[in-house]
Formats: sequence, structure tokens, C-alpha cells
Amino acid sequence: DDDAKVVVLVEDLIKGNGGYFETANLYSRELTPGSNEREMVSINTESLSNFGKIFLAHEFQHLISFNQKDLLRNTSEDVWFNELRSEYANTVIGYNDSFQNSNLNRRLDTFLTEPSDSLVEWPNVILDYSHVALFAEYIAEQFGPQIISETIRNDLVGIDSINQFLRSNGRSERFSNIFGNWLIANYLNDSSSDSRYGYRRNELKNLRITPRQYSLPYPGKYELNHDLKPWQGSWHKLNLYSMPEGKALKISFNSRDGF
Repeated sequence: DDDAKVVVLVEDLIKGNGGYFETANLYSRELTPGSNEREMVSINTESLSNFGKIFLAHEFQHLISFNQKDLLRNTSEDVWFNELRSEYANTVIGYNDSFQNSNLNRRLDTFLTEPSDSLVEWPNVILDYSHVALFAEYIAEQFGPQIISETIRNDLVGIDSINQFLRSNGRSERFSNIFGNWLIANYLNDSSSDSRYGYRRNELKNLRITPRQYSLPYPGKYELNHDLKPWQGSWHKLNLYSMPEGKALKISFNSRDGF
């Protein structure tokens, strides 16, 4: 709108709510009654003394995303990818440079409490933010921050926009490959033999998922039933203590949708 000013409204919100971005304010009152007709974000009063700048960066990205996707391209970003960008905004600005007590530090701690969660499902709990924050760090390390910034400037959203970025940059990988490699990195976290299977940031190099453990007898048959949501990781370790040399383990998958 050729106005460089952005309004920051400081108000009392419910405890634990750091701030929010209201899309209605970017429309005229004729279209949206109650609109403030401002490019604005809101920050909770209680967060000003500690995490105010973190929430401001987070919500400011939502303002950018709404302009790029909804207003300029008449589309709406997938929630998980929009939140991923807002989490990564703090890394872009430098608020995660000092890792101790940073937003990324807190996200990592939460992620480790429950690493098996759908990346794209969004019930809007703190665990969701932790997963997209770690995935953002991973893809930015692998493909550069451009995979986050350039996907905001195309007509596609979510996974489709990532695949479009990969195609336009001559990459053979697709989102499914990246997601699978991220799951491996969260378990192995060792990039010495393959850069895809680990994090580069020093504070993330100790991240290692502890898989579920199973002890399998020999001879015998073991059946494991496990349901996963779309784009949810799960790690399982099969311990074979008594298998004779020269014998093999056969694994068969039975899935409605294929494996």
C-alpha cells in the first residue's frame, strides 16, 4: 500500500498467547466490518519483558505471507508451512544465534519429548511448532534459506510449493525424499558420510531419536501393528540376539496404501 509503517498493538491476551496476526485488518471496512485497515500485528503485554521480539518476528512473517500468498496470488498457504516460516524467521533475524534459552533451544527440548508427530497436521499445540522449527533448520541447511523464502513467492502452497522449488532449481529430490532423509538425520545425525543424514549446526548435532526396541527370537515370527498419520515419523529397532550366522531376516509390509 506504499506505506512503510506497520502497527504493533500491545494488548492483554490470555496467558501463554504471545501474539497473533489478524488477516481482517488488511481489508477495507467495506469488505470486512471491524477492520482496522492497517498492516498490523498484536503482541501480548506479558511477553514484552522476555519473548516479545520473538513473537513479533513470528507474527511479522505471517503478515508477509498473507500479502504474498493471499493478497497478491489469491491463495492461502498451508498452516504448517506458514508456521514453519514464522519459526525460521527468528533464525533469519539472528535471535537463535545464541542457542542457550533461544526459541530454537526450547523447540528442540519439546521435540525430543515426542519426536513422532505428523509434520503437516496442525491442532495448534506447542509440539507442532517444535516439529516445523526443526524441519525448517534441516531444509535450510540442505537447500539454503531460499527454499523457505522463494516458496512464498509462487502460486503453490505447502508440499507442492516445495516440489516446485526443487524442480525450478534442477533438483531431482522431491518432498517425500527430503522428509525421509530428515527422519534418518534425526536418528543417525551423522553427516560425515552423507550430508543428508545429519544437522550442520553444532547445537543440533547431538539430536538423536531413541527408537522403540524389540527383541526378536530365532526361530520365530513377530508381527508389529503400527499406524501412522500422513508425514509422521516413527523409529523402531529390531534386536536379533540369537540368529545364527548365515541366516536372514525377512520383513514383509502389509499396508492399505502401500509402503
